[in-house]
Amino acid sequence: MTEAAAAARPAPITGAADILCDRSGRVGLLSYQVPAGMRVVPGDAVQVPFGKRTAYGMVVRAGDPAKATRAIEQVYGKRAAPADLALAASIAKFHFADVNTVYSRLAPPSGRGADPLQDHTVTLDDTARATAARIPAATTARRLLVRAPLIDPAALAAAEAARLAADATGDGDRQVLVLCPTADLVTAVLEHLPSGAQRLDTKAPKGAWKGFILGTVRIGIGTRAAALYSAPHLAGIVVVDEDHPGHLEARQPHTHARDIASARSRALRIPLTLISAAPSPQALGCGVTVTTIGTRADWPRMRLVDRRDHDPVMRWAPPPLKAALSAHQRAGGTPVVVVQRTTALRRCRRCGLPRPCTDCTSSLCRHLEPSPCPQCASTDGVRMAGWDAARVTDLLGPGIRTVTLADLAGISDAGLVVLFDVDAALAAAELIPGTLAQNLIVTAARAAGRGGTVLALTESSGHELLADLFGPRDQLAPARRALAAAKEAGLPPFGRLVSVRVGQDRKPDTSRWPGTVHGPRRAGTEWEALVRIGSDQLLELGPHLARLRRAGKARITVT
Repeated sequence: MTEAAAAARPAPITGAADILCDRSGRVGLLSYQVPAGMRVVPGDAVQVPFGKRTAYGMVVRAGDPAKATRAIEQVYGKRAAPADLALAASIAKFHFADVNTVYSRLAPPSGRGADPLQDHTVTLDDTARATAARIPAATTARRLLVRAPLIDPAALAAAEAARLAADATGDGDRQVLVLCPTADLVTAVLEHLPSGAQRLDTKAPKGAWKGFILGTVRIGIGTRAAALYSAPHLAGIVVVDEDHPGHLEARQPHTHARDIASARSRALRIPLTLISAAPSPQALGCGVTVTTIGTRADWPRMRLVDRRDHDPVMRWAPPPLKAALSAHQRAGGTPVVVVQRTTALRRCRRCGLPRPCTDCTSSLCRHLEPSPCPQCASTDGVRMAGWDAARVTDLLGPGIRTVTLADLAGISDAGLVVLFDVDAALAAAELIPGTLAQNLIVTAARAAGRGGTVLALTESSGHELLADLFGPRDQLAPARRALAAAKEAGLPPFGRLVSVRVGQDRKPDTSRWPGTVHGPRRAGTEWEALVRIGSDQLLELGPHLARLRRAGKARITVT
């Protein structure tokens, strides 16, 4: 069943309608009279008097005639499908949020009055067509495409969107929504679709959203803000790089584009495609069939160097690393070395207190520290901790390019990428084990490029994640382990985590809250609590959070 069938126009509202006005702050819904002969239904865009000015808004539901003192002036047609209004209400309930904040995400904040763009015929460029030929035929309406790092996610998304939009029914009007984590990726996907697609983010041309909601634009490509945009013939949703943090909404409620897409696909019974190079447990928990795209040929050379195999004097810069750097530099390349963002410091071996050297400022300082630690009185001495850009450059010399993980995502075809301390990523404390390390390795593989090399230095060569990604290049094994760990701990997608921060003087009483409550503890001027709770218990927490909100400002995040 498509959205057209699911969102059949309901009976018109008579008497009064509750309307959410644009840019009305916290006013909420207002009741307006529906003039005789005017036809309005939930989801319609309207023009109404608002104070001393005229405002535009959206009809949400039937209103109270006793509260309606002013009349609707004009109706402009559909802004949102009734089915998406219902989904928005469900999302607000799930996140303990004001439903009006979710209703406001059903359409872009501007550009709604432009004439609709016409873009019916979907075409792909040569790169996307070649990628499409590598995608196995769909065996399910919900699937996860696990791509090898060197397969372009934008080309893959364009190819999958074109497949979903293909005219298999003869009506010629199937539409697809593509959700990207960044505006740059929106641009990249659009470049693979010479026609038939329009961007729906803040850089969208006038009339793009209007064309999408009227059905004249076949493929809409946007960021997380477009996750709830309606279309009369929505036939599928594609989420690109579903594990990317850019899909998480920065404002309350902190929804995730993948989760909204999954909920929409279930509600409308339309296909969902998730694309990922490092699949998350939440993706595997969406009830998908997994399809792997690519082979070992779509990876660079993956090389693991165990520091324990070399003399301790040379363990930080073992001979295989120096040889690889020299060879790449002789060939005219600049090796990319991934370093830590935090500054390297001399620290007490026992308590970690920073203890600057009194004899030098070298990042490779080896001077002994004779005095006891002023914090823990330990005489165990000091150690240098961390590998930032300065320390790595001092060790390896000039001719390298040092970058952090955040910088690495913007690099391609580097030839040689060195993960100087992959063990730090493996040891990072995380909700989902191995997430940082897997993302680091996959990002490095893409940055190295075809024919390039990823060289990782470690003292844990037997670690299962390294064995998976440097051996058979198995991206699914880490995700399946994380999924099993989440199930055992009752974490997403098998349970929920609710973060609660409240600004009040008195410590909140959480003794009657459902689930397992960690805290509350002081976090600056606020109290913070973390609730681990089963999905079936989640709504039981609602009344307790409502009381907190009445007592003061509360920020709630549901994962």
